[in-house]
Amino acid sequence: MFAGDDCLSVNHNGDGNRMHPIKFYNTRKEYVELFSELFFRVFGFKGKTRCGERNHKQPPWEFYKHSVDSYYPSEQ
Repeated sequence: MFAGDDCLSVNHNGDGNRMHPIKFYNTRKEYVELFSELFFRVFGFKGKTRCGERNHKQPPWEFYKHSVDSYYPSEQ
């Protein structure tokens, strides 16, 4: 269901700490909701979903989770 052609992005919050965003996009809301549910089952924490906008195209739905927990689970 999830395949990527990129790498794990590294962003920083306002305090300079790293954030590791995980994102999944699809124009079908039910696919994004399914991904969100599966993500919770596997990792044990929830992300968020939202709908974007594009001119003259179907809107993209997005699952996203910015979390150090998802990348460094043992460092808590």
